[in-house]
Amino acid sequence: MFGLGLNESIAIILLVCVIVYIAMFIALKRFKKKEHQEKTGIVEKGGVRFTLEDTPVIKTDEITGELEPNVTFDKKDILLRRGFKYVVGGANKIKEGKYTVLSTEEGVDEFTIRRSGYVRTYAHNSSVILSEGDEITPVSISVILR
Repeated sequence: MFGLGLNESIAIILLVCVIVYIAMFIALKRFKKKEHQEKTGIVEKGGVRFTLEDTPVIKTDEITGELEPNVTFDKKDILLRRGFKYVVGGANKIKEGKYTVLSTEEGVDEFTIRRSGYVRTYAHNSSVILSEGDEITPVSISVILR
C-alpha cells in the first residue's frame, strides 16, 4: 500500500477505524440528547435549565379529549420534601432556571412554598423561575420540580 510495510498499513487502517468509531459515537450521543430535549421540552445550557414549552406536563386524554396533568415521576424530576429547605445552585442538585411545580398528592391543586423567606400559594403545573442562591421550602405538601 503506497510503499508502506504491512505493519504500517495495518496501523493506518486501525487508526481510521478508531476515528470513524469515535465520530459515530459522538454523532449518536448528540442525536439522543436532541431527541430527549424535543421529547421533554427541557434544555440545559451552561448550568442553567430552560423549559421550552409553557406547559410541558399537560397532555390530552385520548378518550375524553380533555387536558390532564402528567404527574408521573420522570428521571430528571426533583422531589422536594415538605419542611426541608433546598438551596439553588452550587453543588446542589437544583440548578437555576425555569421549572414547572407539580403537586405530589392527588386531588391537591394548590399548595404553599416558601421562597427566600416569603410563603406563596402555587397551583399545580405552574411555572417558577429559580435563581442562584434562592432558598425553596415546600410548606403544605411535598412537590416535584420538573
